[in-house]
Amino acid sequence: MNQENLEILKTFSKEDLPDLDVVTLGALELFATEQVPSLDLVQLKRPLVIGSGNAQITGRILFEGQDAVFADESTYKVKLQAARGIDGAVLISASGSKHAGGIAKELKARSIRTWLLT
Repeated sequence: MNQENLEILKTFSKEDLPDLDVVTLGALELFATEQVPSLDLVQLKRPLVIGSGNAQITGRILFEGQDAVFADESTYKVKLQAARGIDGAVLISASGSKHAGGIAKELKARSIRTWLLT
């Protein structure tokens, strides 16, 4: 199987960023040969689920029926202080950047197990 797009993704630099077509095709080439990592969030009894916009909707779908606390990037600190029994956090971000990195660092500093879904 030709994996030219995946090779581009492995070797590009800031000067020659690939376009969305190459990134999408490269991801498909990767998933044609690799397994998607498993994610066992059932182990969480009361997670803090952080996301805004569509990410928050995704979190509500993933954790429907579970005792989860939902927040966005501007409310997670208040929710974290007010809610009792939080045993982990799930950050959901379309880009994996913007607010997610700072939030993840803060959660790590508080010794909260954290997963980033992007």
